[in-house]
Amino acid sequence: APELYDRVLVDAECTHDGSIKHILKYAPGGTFGPDKLQASFVEADNCRFSDSSDTLQALQRGLLQNGFRLLRPGGILVYSTCSFSDAQNEEVVQWLLDTAPDAELQAVSAEACAAGGGDAVPFVASNILPGTVRFEPIASGTSGLFLAKLTKRPPASQVGAAECETSESAPNGSPDDGSGQ
Repeated sequence: APELYDRVLVDAECTHDGSIKHILKYAPGGTFGPDKLQASFVEADNCRFSDSSDTLQALQRGLLQNGFRLLRPGGILVYSTCSFSDAQNEEVVQWLLDTAPDAELQAVSAEACAAGGGDAVPFVASNILPGTVRFEPIASGTSGLFLAKLTKRPPASQVGAAECETSESAPNGSPDDGSGQ
């Protein structure tokens, strides 16, 4: 059995269309130029890394699935990209939620987005998958970024066993509600 982890970060390969420095390479006079912009970003959700590779979204799903497989029940996984693409962000997270019955989305809070204990970095709540967030360059002063926080629920057999260990039974076999009656 593989070693399981309490915390997993999946900073997935993406098109980098949220990265200001990367986008500037496509500006006139940039390393790649504007003619490559369409293929690199607009059509990139279906791009292949080679003739034998899967799509970018398939790679991201695989990375997320593997990270989740290595997560200990009760652990936290953060999925992130520097893309604005729904197909690389919300759709990948929704795919995991649909295929892994023990996956649960945890809402990302403003407190979690505070830099070094200071003020929270402004973010935009996703209207596609509530609980996930995006950092948009103008609002946040950062490059574009997507974040989702997931946890792995313990197997039902462990949940039931834990409840049995923590509940006390009254003489009649019903749970003791602490009322003494």
